[in-house]
Amino acid sequence: MHILIVGFGSIGQRHLRVMRALLPDAKITVVRQHTPIDTNQPPAGADTITDDLNHAIGQNPDAAILAGPAAGRMDLALPLAKNGVHILAEKPIAMSTNLVAQVLKMVAQNNTVFMVGYVLRHMPVLIAMKNAIDDDRIGDVYSLNAQVGQHLGGWRPGTDYRQSVSAKAALGGGAIFELSHELDYVRWLLGHPTMVTCRAGQLGNLEIDVEDTADIILEFSGRTQATIHLDLLQRPATRTCTVLGSKARLDADLIAGTLHITDGETVQRQSMNIPTLMDRDALFTHQAQHFLACIRGETSPLVSGQDGLDILNIALAAKQSATSGVTVTLHAPEPNK
Repeated sequence: MHILIVGFGSIGQRHLRVMRALLPDAKITVVRQHTPIDTNQPPAGADTITDDLNHAIGQNPDAAILAGPAAGRMDLALPLAKNGVHILAEKPIAMSTNLVAQVLKMVAQNNTVFMVGYVLRHMPVLIAMKNAIDDDRIGDVYSLNAQVGQHLGGWRPGTDYRQSVSAKAALGGGAIFELSHELDYVRWLLGHPTMVTCRAGQLGNLEIDVEDTADIILEFSGRTQATIHLDLLQRPATRTCTVLGSKARLDADLIAGTLHITDGETVQRQSMNIPTLMDRDALFTHQAQHFLACIRGETSPLVSGQDGLDILNIALAAKQSATSGVTVTLHAPEPNK
């Protein structure tokens, strides 16, 4: 195979490391667009490096991983999709819906894969939560509370976080876009929301031009409601989710990899049987294996391009609500294709 890694920050380096371990004989090309490069010295694990995406496409790659900033991601995806290249795009899929429908139409026409990198879908603890809900272990879901927080200064050790993608509005930073994993997995657990209310702003002193905190309420058909807290401030990092049902309650710690179910009748608390928590490289390896299986036609993406667009619409509705102070109604999503 010939694989392009487009964008080579910390996440692009992780994708390269994972793909090289999985495919030792593959040709891997790194595409950098905003950093001076020496084409004679590709990074360790890559075969070639270029600053010209069109030149890279001319080398007939099989797949591309879009690992750069969300800004301009669809501008990169469009020529790849037109040329029949399978795509794994990091999250969020974009900063706006511009070009997304055009890219997805081209993907459908060429019968290629477009997958979005919401890697938490591969966490055993979340898979166990999904199974518990679907198997009716907790009954009717009344509410969900998800929380995630980590101080931005600890995201990329050794770098000035104020200069990072996460800190810049123009590149798609801020708590809502950068922590949209929670929007994805809540939608996966409960279905597509119908209403979004959000309050967001800068509560800390990070010296950035994006929101460092957001509190989002998602309303679903029926009586179910989810509250999601996102922040770039907490020390130590936290990532938890609690689901309250008519029969029982689920309590998950996504960092510790623990999941407990509390029976509402007998007040018995038990640990659920879930696999050992995977570290970040292992999660990305699992995602990469899934992407390759999709390319081989063995399965369909856990998070499709249409899913990515639907999650983007939730994030954009949250931003709209935070700006306007009103609740935003969401349209029903398009069926996955």
